[in-house]
Amino acid sequence: SAEGSDFPIENLPYGIVETFGQGPRAAVAIGDSALDVRALVRDGLLECEGAAFLGGERTTLNQFVGTECEIWASVRAGLTALLSP
Repeated sequence: SAEGSDFPIENLPYGIVETFGQGPRAAVAIGDSALDVRALVRDGLLECEGAAFLGGERTTLNQFVGTECEIWASVRAGLTALLSP
């Protein structure tokens, strides 16, 4: 659970992670963990207007950050829906 952490569901910061040689990809911090956003997009669990900006191999979030606020909001809403009990 993210309750009491710096990264609860109301504060989901984005970043780029690379583990076990899988290549860089977008992730979001929740609690003490990083949720692989690329996997969510690939598996069809995150289907929103902004998902295409976070799927695939990414070394930066520049393209996503350069989009409109509505794109950010669609991703945030999709992630919140997935992570809400």
